[in-house]
Amino acid sequence: MSLGGSFLKTLLIGLAGLANVGLILLFAAGYASAFLPPAWFWWTWLPASLLPFWAAGLLLATAIHLLRGRWGYVALHAGLLALFLTRASLPWPSPPTSPDAASVLTVMSFNYTPFDRSVDQRPLLRNELGALADTHAPDLIAMQSIRVFQRRGQLAFSDQLDTLATAGYHAEPEQNEASYLDTRVPLFQRSGPVLHQEPIVLPSQEDIERHVMRSELEWRGQPIVVYNVHLRSFERSHALNLLARGRYRMAFRELVAVYRRDVLQRTHEARELRALLDEESQPTLLVGDLNASPFNWEYRHVRGTWLDPAAALGGNWRFTWHTRFPLARIDHVLASSHWQPHAMQVDTTRISDHYPLIVSLYLREDT
Repeated sequence: MSLGGSFLKTLLIGLAGLANVGLILLFAAGYASAFLPPAWFWWTWLPASLLPFWAAGLLLATAIHLLRGRWGYVALHAGLLALFLTRASLPWPSPPTSPDAASVLTVMSFNYTPFDRSVDQRPLLRNELGALADTHAPDLIAMQSIRVFQRRGQLAFSDQLDTLATAGYHAEPEQNEASYLDTRVPLFQRSGPVLHQEPIVLPSQEDIERHVMRSELEWRGQPIVVYNVHLRSFERSHALNLLARGRYRMAFRELVAVYRRDVLQRTHEARELRALLDEESQPTLLVGDLNASPFNWEYRHVRGTWLDPAAALGGNWRFTWHTRFPLARIDHVLASSHWQPHAMQVDTTRISDHYPLIVSLYLREDT
């Protein structure tokens, strides 16, 4: 082999080794993120969100090391993959239990942010939303990022949500003329009275136009509680504007500062939300966009000891964001111990930057 060929081979081996070490470090940071104090390890949020991709990289690296007979590396990578599988539920079939259809509650979580809100697009949005409701016929539709008004008993919808009213869904029971509703996290239901509904502004959400909607409903004669939530996202628009104007250093600093600020604020929201859930004694569901994957600290803290029906049914492998390049499942349905999972799916409609998550549950017999 020539000197040039030998140098190139050495260079490629070195680069492959660096890539392997980098992959292991990213996986380790992402895996540990959910257990580390976010005040110090806020930067691990992104590696944790992409943990399935690092695991896929480890799987590929394991195959390469296996072909080369490098058994030490095979054992290391296999051990890391085994750790990942303890956190990521495999897509097993639905549980064998088959409850009566009437006892199954189907919930849809949908962060509805249309790519195109133009007048020409409205008929398509109406048709797609109507088809979505008709196809899955959920009992509850928890939506985020849209606005619903109610004044004098009349609902006003934004972004073509009036098609849901046509399909028989309502966001608030009819009350007197003084009734008033203004929310970006509405809960639509087809039947059953809303016993009580209130918006809750978390202390850490006072600086943004978001809140939590808590609704007390009646399901098969049993009072249940549903939280519709939308935690803080990564507000990067200003940094992207700086980047577009060629101000790269300022854009980078802005991105890091905003990334750190929003991760830390979202952890405060997660703590406050968990404190609210701990006060509930009735069968309770939390539905919405946590802006955190099942491998992030915020998700682990909000979930606590609750059930994640989608994860139990292999849903950690079904990403809900982004529809153009799916990266993570940040939309969730979490349930108190009163519930049992039945089925889940992710609809692939592309009218928003999120896919709808549909989960079916039923109450345990000892509830």
